[in-house]
Amino acid sequence: MSTKAARREYLQAVAEFERACRTFASGMEQVLEPQAPAAAAGLFGPRKPARRTARTPRAIEHARKA
Repeated sequence: MSTKAARREYLQAVAEFERACRTFASGMEQVLEPQAPAAAAGLFGPRKPARRTARTPRAIEHARKA
């Protein structure tokens, strides 16, 4: 098989795979529930992680001994 023919087959297989993925995705959209609106994302808690607590003197002393 020539390089040109192999490349053509490869590109055709990739195109068929991408087409199948799009078909599958559109089918899954019909089956699954729609995504929640972006405004509802704020209902699940803060976006930033909680701040760490201040280090206690005991923890500082322990760190100095180590």
